[in-house]
Amino acid sequence: MALFRVEAGVNKGGRNRLLGGWNKMKAGDVPSEVASGVAQQLIGQINSDHGIRMAQITKAKYQVVSGKNYKLAMLFHVTQCPSSANPDDIKDESACPQTSSITCNVKVYHQPWTSTLRILNSKCVP
Repeated sequence: MALFRVEAGVNKGGRNRLLGGWNKMKAGDVPSEVASGVAQQLIGQINSDHGIRMAQITKAKYQVVSGKNYKLAMLFHVTQCPSSANPDDIKDESACPQTSSITCNVKVYHQPWTSTLRILNSKCVP
């Protein structure tokens, strides 16, 4: 009979955490290629006649695997501009004011050395 022992690791804050588990991180520490790549994919999946822009990442966690998994809560702004408008205009709040918001919870797999960025699941709600 094999016995397995799970040991907790100690992070910089001195708190115990489960190795291989989910770890909190600052939203601003999400790599820009992850944030922009996920935003671009989600904007393409959201069915809207209006332009949509990413506003911010509100929550973030990561898990070390054969790369990293991220759990992100992302806030998007729906604008007054049509979805066919110039993307630079849609990003400009003065050119395309916000009319409403969409929050997306998304789980992402990122392996930078193979240029892999894959959305594993997502749920977006107004």
